[in-house]
Amino acid sequence: LPPNVSCNAAEMGAKSTIGAGCLLGEHVKIGDKVSVKRSVLGPRCVLGNNIKIVNSVLMDGTRVEDGSHIQNCVVCKNVTVNEKCMLRDCHVAAQWVVAAGMEHRGEVLSNSTLN
Repeated sequence: LPPNVSCNAAEMGAKSTIGAGCLLGEHVKIGDKVSVKRSVLGPRCVLGNNIKIVNSVLMDGTRVEDGSHIQNCVVCKNVTVNEKCMLRDCHVAAQWVVAAGMEHRGEVLSNSTLN
């Protein structure tokens, strides 16, 4: 995998790791005990504590609260993933709020429907 690319002003908490092949945008904040592998974090993303992000893209301004896990997902800009959520193989629309404790697999989380 290619080396990590991180822009200036990324903040990282204690015991957090960024694996190979990750891209971090400007002003990303990462809490304690966070693991990010093979993923992209857009500018101004905020990750709480005890979070795992794997094979995913989190776009600008996404906020992930404590204890959540995101794998194989595309999360559009300004999404909030509340605490203790599990998202796997999902697409999350811009400005969506995932309620605390929710588990979603293989879903599209969006307000709109295609006709």
